[in-house]
Amino acid sequence: MFSIFRKNASTRAIKHGRQCAKSICAAVDDMDVIMQLVLEDIEGASMGNDKAKVFARSSGIAPSQYKGALNNSRPEVDGPKGVKTFLDETALQYYPDLERVADFRLAATDYIMQHHRLGKYAK
Repeated sequence: MFSIFRKNASTRAIKHGRQCAKSICAAVDDMDVIMQLVLEDIEGASMGNDKAKVFARSSGIAPSQYKGALNNSRPEVDGPKGVKTFLDETALQYYPDLERVADFRLAATDYIMQHHRLGKYAK
């Protein structure tokens, strides 16, 4: 019975992640900002839970591209009004359930990658 509640919570987190990513895609047209966001998110995923690590490995973006991205951020991504900051703050509503936090963030990153045809979604 309780697995039904977890599945619904996960589904809500995924849907919410996609909605937030859709907003980002509509608002940000600077591909350097989008790419930096994706690289930082994939680097973070590569250090996360098993699901996140699988996401990073299957992203279609080589580790040589995303390693160190978190150390090379820019204000539009990681600053007080940055897109990553927006996602981080929004994901906090799922805390302390780290699985839901990961579901939200992975769904957002995946949507952005699909929308911009990055990594495994490139033509």
